[in-house]
Amino acid sequence: MTARLATRAILAPDASNKLLWAASFLDGMLILVAMQILGPLMIALIDLASPWLATATMRLDANLRGAVEAIIGIMSFVLLLIMYWFVTEILLGGRTFGRMCLMMELRQRGGEVPTMAQLTKRGMRKFVTLGFSGMRVSGLDRHDEKNGLAWASPLAPGRLSATRNWKIQVLNGHYAGTSHVVDRLPGYKEKQLITIGRDPAWSNLTLDSEERVSNQHALIRSGTRGWEIKDYGGGRGSSNKTYLNGRPIKPGFWQVIEPKDAIAIANVKIQLVPV
Repeated sequence: MTARLATRAILAPDASNKLLWAASFLDGMLILVAMQILGPLMIALIDLASPWLATATMRLDANLRGAVEAIIGIMSFVLLLIMYWFVTEILLGGRTFGRMCLMMELRQRGGEVPTMAQLTKRGMRKFVTLGFSGMRVSGLDRHDEKNGLAWASPLAPGRLSATRNWKIQVLNGHYAGTSHVVDRLPGYKEKQLITIGRDPAWSNLTLDSEERVSNQHALIRSGTRGWEIKDYGGGRGSSNKTYLNGRPIKPGFWQVIEPKDAIAIANVKIQLVPV
């Protein structure tokens, strides 16, 4: 599985979103082709099942008959779409024609294969709303986000790459203008963690002059998804929270840091940048 994941990197939300829209277009084309093939068959079946309806339709004037045929076409498209979504989102765990063409696979945010419970919950929510309630112009699909899932594909760049050549900068407060090469932080190579807080015995990025920062405030790590941050606070969550792009991070959960994300440890702004 490790080798497979190496070629199918977890996608950044914007890259994932663009590929999902492209996949939806391919799925729509497939359904339209299916309608062209199945349409005459469906009309023939309607004629056989209800000769009276077929005769009544033929007696309508051309404009009205065209409107009826258009309504039947729309209803047929919706019916096919519902059947398609049921099979692909629930029975096949999100494997649609378009996504398979783009080599997209669902993964947990850490890169692991999704559990059956995650796939079932996600599939049911998407099927009930035909996916519309989860769609976004940019960013990760809401249903995927709520179920801790992401997409992997070799066709688009992965997340912010986790390499050795990074530094962490402090942008404001008592330590404004200071920067630290990640690999040179005390204990980083052994623990593979950036520990941020006021307690110098625990932190390798110490902000002991910042009163709003907790003793053991936050953690940053480099994982399969790139850089990730967690609000820690000794395991219970920090008093003054950790923020990503102005939004507080839920304590205890790793949150992916995308390029150019704004990070705040309480009121102290920091940034990860290449060396």
